[in-house]
Amino acid sequence: MMLAFFMYGEMTMSIFPRQEGISFEYHLFGALAGVLCACLWHSLDPKPTVKAYSWEVDPKSEDPIIGDQWRLDGQAEDNEGEYKNCAE
Repeated sequence: MMLAFFMYGEMTMSIFPRQEGISFEYHLFGALAGVLCACLWHSLDPKPTVKAYSWEVDPKSEDPIIGDQWRLDGQAEDNEGEYKNCAE
């Protein structure tokens, strides 16, 4: 934690001007306004669309040769793709 403070502490101290006659209030309130705007409007940024490639798509096709014969008696698939025992 102290290492991060020493490495990035200069970024925090840059809101205070080092030259004589320059007011630090403008820098400070500008930084506070930027943080406030970021907190208020962060959810308005549109999310990028997720592109599904052909190898990522899970086809829900049944096996044309054996169909559902591989399942145990009383076993059914639920909505999430899990196989449950219907006897329970």
